[in-house]
Amino acid sequence: MKVILGVEKLEKIFSKQQILELEIAIGEWKEEDSVEFRIKSTQISDIYKCISVKVIQPKTQSGSYLHEHEMVSITENIFKPYLTAGTFLVVKAYPHKSVVVNVVTPNWLEERLVKKGVRVKDLALMTGINRTNISAWVNGSRPMSQPVKAMFYFFLTQPTYKKDILQSFFDDLASANIGSTIPVVTRHLSEEDIKHHVIKRARELDCQHTLGDFAKEITHVKFTEKRFLTK
Repeated sequence: MKVILGVEKLEKIFSKQQILELEIAIGEWKEEDSVEFRIKSTQISDIYKCISVKVIQPKTQSGSYLHEHEMVSITENIFKPYLTAGTFLVVKAYPHKSVVVNVVTPNWLEERLVKKGVRVKDLALMTGINRTNISAWVNGSRPMSQPVKAMFYFFLTQPTYKKDILQSFFDDLASANIGSTIPVVTRHLSEEDIKHHVIKRARELDCQHTLGDFAKEITHVKFTEKRFLTK
């Protein structure tokens, strides 16, 4: 397999020796970071010469990946000694992008289930999937397809329980400015839920208001359909 795909397009710009040196340098980089290198096009006019390059980094065995700016910088440094005045290099880099649901493994499932306080039988009831199948995925005796991984990932990373929604709500509340509006999942949190937990949280933080003061203040908090307006 060629080190540089489309290398013949460089023949009108560089000498055979220069192309050989480029192939050696890119070959060493390819061996180290498993990049795929392609000359997309070259443009030659009376005023300038332009080389368009495409660099891709697929999945590697080491699991180590470069950022886009790093791939561009390495490519530019390899070509720099051979670029004369009026010769330009355009680099399009495509770093590896892992599929987010691939983090789902039996160990990940076990950890998330414990963190969420969810049992296998709870998953079976909530998803409608046979408990035996879920157990097999969780203990690793049955491989998970991508749709199954996606189901577990989104189900176990979303705030589906009141305690998770409250935590998300307080995270938003802590960073909110006065008068800002914070979305609230009202099907899980009632107005009373929010008032109760705001008071509880204030006491935990040892705020200088008494419970009575907070009870009065909280009555002035305005609630709209699915939003909480800070005062």
